[in-house]
Amino acid sequence: MFLDTQPAPLDDDGGDPWIEFKVTGQSEIYAHLKPLLESSLPFNISFGEGQGITTCLWSIDMPRNVMSFAGDIQPEVRDALLQAGRAVAVAYNESVKFQLALNGLTLVESAQASALQCSIPESIYRFQRRNFYRARTPARGGPSVRLRHPSNPSLVLALKVLDVSIGGCGLQLPLDAPPMPEGTKATGVRVDLDPDTRLLLGFVVRRASDMVDAEGEPCGTRLGCEWTNLNGQSERALQLYVDNLQKRRRMLAMR
Repeated sequence: MFLDTQPAPLDDDGGDPWIEFKVTGQSEIYAHLKPLLESSLPFNISFGEGQGITTCLWSIDMPRNVMSFAGDIQPEVRDALLQAGRAVAVAYNESVKFQLALNGLTLVESAQASALQCSIPESIYRFQRRNFYRARTPARGGPSVRLRHPSNPSLVLALKVLDVSIGGCGLQLPLDAPPMPEGTKATGVRVDLDPDTRLLLGFVVRRASDMVDAEGEPCGTRLGCEWTNLNGQSERALQLYVDNLQKRRRMLAMR
């Protein structure tokens, strides 16, 4: 349908090809946004000519009709976002992708932190992701990848895997690491899913965006990657890992 972290293309002429996925009504919108807030799930905010950041939802104030995102990001990126006037936020919760328009973004600052604030949209879109089920990995003891930096082969990186699917993964590139812009290709990537499962793959960076943590502090770059050099054995191992993650989450939810 469209890339997971990219907004769905909407018709500027007034047509809405995705109307069947449209959610309206204050209470229903809040019901969908609340889990994204409580879990501090990442939002990819796109604006301008292919620019974007990754942040998280800080607060939802329904009586005031205001929502806020963590806003401590690079000043030049933040200024470009505020000047753009319009932005689109994409987030996902397990197999469901949410898309919402952000209009009238303003910067709210205090002595402790900064926030990006806007009105709660009158509608959001809820898409069932059909291509690949992407599972969030555990905060501790989750999978990792090890590779030589494509632009500096002498530098070996060990990166945290934020989410994973048969088609790709999300990686956290530390603040002090050299950038890996969109289009970067990596080969000879060692993927350690668990102590017993190790794969040798490659990937292409399809999306790179700034990350901030739940306290609003910069914490690196989120790399949305597509696997390359996949074979049948690797696909089965990835599918088994994702399936086991789902099973464990269901068992924990039943306790």
